[in-house]
This record gives sequence, structure tokens and C-alpha cells, in this order.
Amino acid sequence: MNIKSYLFPFFCLFFTGMATHNAAAFQTSSAEEIHVWEMQEITFQVENTYDNYYTDVRVWVDLTGPDFSKRVYGFWDGENIFKVRLVATKPGEWKWSSGSSPQDPGVNQLSGTFTAVEWTEQEKEENPNRRGFVRAMPNGHALQYADGTPYFMLGDTWLAGSTWRLPFRNAPTSQAYLPGPGIGFEDAVNYRKNQGFNSVSMIAAFPNWEADRNPSTYADENGIFVRNAWEKFGYDVASNEGIDASGGESYWGTFTAKNMRDEYGNLPFAMSSEHKGVSDFNNINPEYFQSLDKKMQYMSKEGFVPLLETIRRDAGPPGMPISTLMNLLPAMYNTLFPVTGHRTFCSAEFIWTGSPRISALQQSSLTRPSPTT
Repeated sequence: MNIKSYLFPFFCLFFTGMATHNAAAFQTSSAEEIHVWEMQEITFQVENTYDNYYTDVRVWVDLTGPDFSKRVYGFWDGENIFKVRLVATKPGEWKWSSGSSPQDPGVNQLSGTFTAVEWTEQEKEENPNRRGFVRAMPNGHALQYADGTPYFMLGDTWLAGSTWRLPFRNAPTSQAYLPGPGIGFEDAVNYRKNQGFNSVSMIAAFPNWEADRNPSTYADENGIFVRNAWEKFGYDVASNEGIDASGGESYWGTFTAKNMRDEYGNLPFAMSSEHKGVSDFNNINPEYFQSLDKKMQYMSKEGFVPLLETIRRDAGPPGMPISTLMNLLPAMYNTLFPVTGHRTFCSAEFIWTGSPRISALQQSSLTRPSPTT
């Protein structure tokens, strides 16, 4: 097991405390303090072998601290790696202990402690995310940070910002940058930040979108619509008029869909062997979500609170549980998830709303509990 901390803009942070594994113990580096609302990441390596690491194993830590006691679930990050992310919501002493189902010797009976301190007011001014997670004000009419500071969202729309269309370059940008061809993700964040923006809207994944031989919107052999994507103009794959993204008959509907992979060509899920043209939501690709995670981390450093949709328009049969995708999304960043989705056009056979959707959202709140409630 190893424990590491992410970097904030002005501090290099290390997880400080004692971790125990059976009779062995070790002390991690303590070069810097840990602050409240500062995301910590615990990495576990499971020792058993599983057919599907994503569906067959659950990993968690039980976290306790000042006025806080919750179980925080982790996620599979590829190979035999599981990670749990957590934050301290108040200054003071914090303790965690790990577990898994089924029990795995690489996870069970590990524990640690750390001490969290408050940010200074100057540090909070440098990055408002240090004020804590955004939530509704007591009157329910506006938003505020955890410390009560009002949060007024000023956001831009980058729906495809999670994909290669706005690539993360891991390279420095310039304060004098002006948008143009070849713009990178960091360039766009920096440009909008200098204009006073503090949020962007993105769609986390486009599971069934691909530039292939099918129209952007099409149904399978049973008449079930499996995709309702944006058109890739100029790439005509059908001779007759089809259905465009707004649901009407249009020549545009004969174009194939836009490719929505990440910068490295990764799809978020493997394609289903049972349902042609539909993603297998039990077979995720961690590399896609690692690409998204880099962007989420960067926005957090820059003080942004993104509005992140899970998916838009299509999931395809048998319908993707939103709780499944929410459990994959980057955790412990200051992020807003819309409870209601966006729908431009979906047929009656296509839509997944109402009671099933609410049930999935409730399940997600159980599997990924908010540390602020």
C-alpha cells in the first residue's frame, strides 16, 4: 500500500500519519501540513485475482474526525490498483481504517491517522476551493462554500471538454494567451479564469459516440435507439434522410457521429458483445477516466467548480445506471452534478427517467457519500 497527496497550486503536500499492516508499521513523509478540504488519496494493491476488478470488488475506508464519521468508497484504477480519496472537513485529528468486500489481504486491516489544519484567509483568496465543497444555502435559493461564503457561478460551456477536442497538454500556458487553433485545456481554463469565470459545464462521457458506418442517430434491429449523437458533417453514411440530433427528419441525419474519445484514443467503456453499438457499462476503461481526472484536478487547482453531466441523450439498451457512471467520476473535487439531465431528442424506448433514475441517484448517494452531510 502506498499513500500520496495531490498538489495544490502553492504547496507540495504529503500525507502524514501512521499506517499499520498486520504487525508492520511505517511512517510516511511529513514535510508539509495537511489542510482541510485538501484531497488525500490512499492507494491499495489487491492481492487476490478477480474476473472483473470493477464489478467484483468494493474497497473503502471508514473515516472519523471532528463531528464526522462516514464510510468512503474507493474506485478501481486499473490492473490491481484501488484508490480511496478523502478530505478533512474540519481542523483536528483524523483516523481511517480500510476494508473490502470480498476481503482482500492487500486492503483489509490497514489504518492511519493525520492532522488537518485550517487555511489562512490569504490562501483561501488564492483558491476559493479551499473554503470547502459548494452546497445550497439554508434558504435553498443560492449556493455557498462550506464556510458560508457565497458562491456565484459564472461558467462557460465546454460540453466536449472531457475529450480530445480540448486536449490536456500538461504544459504551461501564458497569461497573455488568446484562443486560437491548437488551444489546449490549460489555455482555455487560464483564459476564462482571467475573465472572472469560475466554472465550466462538461459532459463526462459519450459512451456510444463514434465515427463509424452508422448515422449519428439510429436504432437497432428491434427499433430501439442506441445513439443520438452530434453529426460529423461531411461524412455521409446513408442514402436516405435520417433523424438529426433534434429528432426531426433531416439530411444531416445521414452523417455519422462525432468521435468522442480522449486524447489518447480511449473510449470510456468497452463495446458490448450482446448489444451491438452499445457500451458495456460493466467493462470500463480506467485510462479514459484518468484522462478526465487530470482535467478535474487542474480545474480544482485553478479554483473552478465544474458542472459535470454524466452522459447526454443516449445510454442504449439495457440503459446505463447513472450511479454506475457517477462512481467512476473523479471524486473529492469541488464539483456540481445536475440531478436532472439534458434531453434534446430521445424516443420513448430510449429514455431513462423517472423512478429508475431517482433510484439510481439515491443508490449513488449511498455508494459515494458526501463528506459534507
